[in-house]
Amino acid sequence: MYRFTRFVAAAAATVMLTTITAMLGFGMGTAAADGANAANGSKFMPLSSLLRRCDWSNVPYVPSQNRGTGYAILSRTGNTVTAEVHMIGVIPDIWYGVRLVQVPRPGIGCAAGDPGVGFGQLYTDGAGIGTATVQATVMNGATGAWVSVEGPVGDSNQLTGDFRTSDFIAAI
Repeated sequence: MYRFTRFVAAAAATVMLTTITAMLGFGMGTAAADGANAANGSKFMPLSSLLRRCDWSNVPYVPSQNRGTGYAILSRTGNTVTAEVHMIGVIPDIWYGVRLVQVPRPGIGCAAGDPGVGFGQLYTDGAGIGTATVQATVMNGATGAWVSVEGPVGDSNQLTGDFRTSDFIAAI
């Protein structure tokens, strides 16, 4: 009986590991070092806990209240740039704001509704998993784009909360 229990536990662990690996890797393909996917021109962009200004420079000394991980897949079709954003294991049951910001940004902001900015919302389920797709028309002179994901703010009015931005600016 003891050997059977060990066998069932090992089999269950193997099935769980295989399922999680398949869920996380499904549809991502092989990413190149620069994040480009040669098959369809899309770029895989990891998201890190950095708060960025509109010019993509980071704001120092602002901690993110994050957990989990996230990534975006950026692509361009004709005159439309699209970011498919995935969040995994983050704060459950909340809305995140997602911005797709095109660069360069000569003297213009990067709030929702500003030129060259696509905005959407991502809702996480009870496990903290969510996906959203944000699109924008390619702005005149835009050469690249990056993604920002911003969650709920902290208890104070200070600049805190759960935020992530893409690790690099992807060429569009």
